Amino acid sequence: MMRLLPNAAAITLRGRIGRSLRPGDVEAQLRLARRLPFVRGLLLRIDSPGGDAADSEEMRVSISRMAEEMPVVAHIRRVGASGAYLMAAEANEIVATKWAAVGSIGVILLRPNVTDLLERVGVDVYVRKSGRFKDLGLPFRRPTAEDEQKDGELIGRLFDDFVKTVSEARGLDAAAVEQLATGEVFLGSRAAELNLVDHVGDEQSAKDRLADLMGESASRCLELRSPAGILGRMRPAAALELLGPFASLTGRPRFETLSTWVD
Repeated sequence: MMRLLPNAAAITLRGRIGRSLRPGDVEAQLRLARRLPFVRGLLLRIDSPGGDAADSEEMRVSISRMAEEMPVVAHIRRVGASGAYLMAAEANEIVATKWAAVGSIGVILLRPNVTDLLERVGVDVYVRKSGRFKDLGLPFRRPTAEDEQKDGELIGRLFDDFVKTVSEARGLDAAAVEQLATGEVFLGSRAAELNLVDHVGDEQSAKDRLADLMGESASRCLELRSPAGILGRMRPAAALELLGPFASLTGRPRFETLSTWVD
């Protein structure tokens, strides 16, 4: 029996953003998906607690552009929190398993402080600076009240943008999203009740939704690997050349959006 050719691509977004999950890797896979002529839809497999705020935003923009070109469905099997949820929100629809951890809308500033340790071992750090905030965030001194105010302003701007982005992407009232933006995660079933996801289901359910959005009877996905995979070790053009015969058959302080979810 003749095998049906793929009509969609699947990309896995797994791990902490900024470490195992990086914008350059994701963009390379999206670029390849665009260049394959048979790809008319995209499945995002999401399993991430979030991570670096800037990287989250960069990947969110890439996914948003992809969703303007073709249907995109995100499936959250285990964790889709913080920056990972920010990316999922740009999909046309989100499907999550019943017990997935979803949400954690918020921002956290991570910064070590070693002043007690330095005092204990008798080490003094000399700092000469051009402005009073030039050493803001250095771990060698305790933050002042003015430092904390500045940190709060930065976090507040990131948080407001996070809420605004989710509100616009999901078509929700900003005030309603802010009520949910406590940093907590919700089980997939509860997230559906709160309109943070569209459906509760497994990956096949997500593929069915993608097929519906593509206007086809079924979604048959070609897996596009990260740089650890064969395709990822090639330049997109080389990977496309490899798939050509098959394709022709069709035509500093670190701001994070990291969830506190622990495996």
